[in-house]
This record gives sequence, C-alpha cells and structure tokens, in this order.
Amino acid sequence: MNLEGVIVPLLTPFTEGGSEIDVPALKRLVNVVIDAGVQGVIATSSTGEFFHLDESERRLAAEIVAEEVAGRVPLLVGIGAMATRHVIDWARHARSLHADGMLMLPPFFEPVSMDAIVAHYAAVSDAVDVPIMLYNTPPATQILLSAADIERLVAVANIPWVKLTTGKIELIGQILERLGDRVTLFEGWDTLAFQSMASGTRGWISGPANALPDLTVKLWRLVTKERDLPRSYDLHRKLLPFMDMVVNEGVFNSMIKEVCGLRGYPLGATRAPFAELNEDQRRRVHGLVSDLDLAPLVAPAK
Repeated sequence: MNLEGVIVPLLTPFTEGGSEIDVPALKRLVNVVIDAGVQGVIATSSTGEFFHLDESERRLAAEIVAEEVAGRVPLLVGIGAMATRHVIDWARHARSLHADGMLMLPPFFEPVSMDAIVAHYAAVSDAVDVPIMLYNTPPATQILLSAADIERLVAVANIPWVKLTTGKIELIGQILERLGDRVTLFEGWDTLAFQSMASGTRGWISGPANALPDLTVKLWRLVTKERDLPRSYDLHRKLLPFMDMVVNEGVFNSMIKEVCGLRGYPLGATRAPFAELNEDQRRRVHGLVSDLDLAPLVAPAK
C-alpha cells in the first residue's frame, strides 16, 4: 500500500468528566477529518490516550473507528503495550478489524537491549500478517533508534513505514541513505513538519490535524506535491505559533480538543492525569485560532 500524506492519530472523545467514550463524537471526528481530505487515520494511538483506556474501551474505540472509516482511507491501529504477548493480542485485534497497518512503539518504561527490541518486533510480525509502522519516539520510550537500528528491525519484521518523533531532523537523511525506498518516513514532531517533508519524509502523523485537517493537508500538498517552498514556508510560519504552543505547554490533547470545539465538533475532556486548560491557556488558544481565521468544519445545529 502506498501510504503518504497527513495521517491523523485520532483523539478519543469522552463524555462529561471523562467517564465514558463519547461514541457519536468519535464517529463525527472520523468523518470531519476524512471530509477535510486527510489521507489516513490511526485509532488508539498515544494521542488517542490508549494508556487511559481499559481493555474494553480500547477495543471499542478501534472498532468504532474501523466501522466508521469503512475503507474510505487507510486505517492503522495502535498496538502499544509493555509485554510482547500483549502487543500480539492487540495486533490480532487490529487484524480482525481489517486494519491496513499497525502503529507499534518499542517497549517502554523499562530499558531493554536492541537485541530484545529486534526480537520483540520479529515476534509480532511473525504472529500477525499486518504491516507495522515503527514508532521512533524517544520522549516516550527513552530509546532513540538510529538508522542502523531501524535497518535491523526492517530486516526481521514487516515494517514499510517509520514514524519519527525524535526532534532530530538529521535522522531523515541518515535513514534514507541507509534504507532508500525500503521504508516510507513520516514526521511526528509537529513543529518540524515543514522541514521534515522538505527533507524527504512522505507525510505527517499529526495530532493537531484533529483540529486543523484542512491546513495540515494544504501544507503537505504545497511541500510534497506542488513543491512550492515559498507558499509552504508562509503557511508553516502561520501554523508555527499554534504548533509550538501545543507541543511545548504540556496540555497537548486539551489544546487540540479546545480548537475542535471551536470548529464545531467538541470532543469533551481528557482523562487524568492529563490536565485541562487554565484560563490563560484557553485565552491564548482562542487568540491563535482567531489569527488563523479558521472556519467551522461542522455547521452549528439549528
């Protein structure tokens, strides 16, 4: 499958106080981002708070997304877990949903050797015949996978795609030099999306695209399809204050959910220990939205 473009790791909407998944809101979110032109979605990723969901909720969220997507765009399902056997269980669930791919990060919390990481990916790939998107995310795992490490993993597992949330732009060239077209790279560090796509990544796994699907797709097209660097740089500079605030304020999900609400599709609260916006943060988010001159993506109910 030729995967490229803006892939949205879907937020998980919750009812009042975060008590339950808001199923109608999740279905609406899927349709909003697809209608805005994104090239794929990911269910139960870290942006979707998979670690705040119990097992039944996590299964439900992935099933709702799969049903609502209905083959319109590629669907990936996050299968993150600590133990290899648990990752395999989630991979089998993803396969039962006919997912096009699975987002899989290395073991987290407890450091493990590179040999153990290689065995981990090989075991999952051998157990389930669904392609894996390798998630290179040292902020979450404390492991920075080098180009050589990724080459080892690609050699033993079905890994056609790599998501880079490393903050290290130089890694793009190193991977492409070593692996060529054996992998397709996606940027996951939102403030680096412009530079990354101009440097050879084929797409952008964007949490803010839950709220800005139209503008993130526009930036991707300007950089990778039209090759219009002046216009794409202008749009990048326009988006950067919001992206910078989202990435660096420690309330990533809450800020994006706030903007979704302003654009006509509220997604409710996050779950503790994630924090809600304070009044100063809310005021600044509203100011940035005003600067972007965003139109609603869902018409107000009459």
